[in-house]
Amino acid sequence: AERQMISRIFRFTRAEARKAMVPLLRVEAVPEETTIAAAVEMVRREGFTRIPVFQKRIVNIVGVVHAFDLLEAPDLARAVTDVMRPVSYFPEATPLDEILIALQRTRESLAVVVDEYGGAAGIITMEDVLEEVVGEIDDEHDVSEELARVTGPRTLLVAGQAEVANLNERFSLKLPEEGEYATIAGLVVERLGHIPKPGEQLKAGSVTITVVRSDARAVREVVLHLDRPL
Repeated sequence: AERQMISRIFRFTRAEARKAMVPLLRVEAVPEETTIAAAVEMVRREGFTRIPVFQKRIVNIVGVVHAFDLLEAPDLARAVTDVMRPVSYFPEATPLDEILIALQRTRESLAVVVDEYGGAAGIITMEDVLEEVVGEIDDEHDVSEELARVTGPRTLLVAGQAEVANLNERFSLKLPEEGEYATIAGLVVERLGHIPKPGEQLKAGSVTITVVRSDARAVREVVLHLDRPL
């Protein structure tokens, strides 16, 4: 479990701004001369909580207006620049963990991702950054859920690529992890010394493994028979 968490954190650290940003094509922004009244109307119609503001061209984002600042503005005829907040700019290759720290420090909830020419390539929000971390965790969990299914009080149907460490953690098994393999298919092949045909069995700790599906190249599916109810 710790090894998985560490690998997720490393993956997150290596991920770059461009991976989590909303590309400029999908960004709804307003020119700086837009009135507060028009921006309020946009907020009501579209449900936005923040709208980037640009100068002349959308690639030149100069700030962001927050819905609640707009709604509290006394003079609706003034330009949005009256209530605009500053934004930070990050190159596309900026690691997400750096952006997370910077946004926490400045208390900004939205930043602009810029290309090598300094023009906006997209926007990134605190939610986008956090989604990237949490999404990694959820995705990994979803995948592991699909790779192993409880089919009886003492049986599991498991895909060959399911990781042994993950199975041990999820189902409190004691499958051996010390071999030159990571997956259940690797364990089976290492123990048997060949790629088995369906129906072949082996014992791994207190678990009996039966090969259900295999082909010339790999073990595709196995059933684990446990010595105790799950």
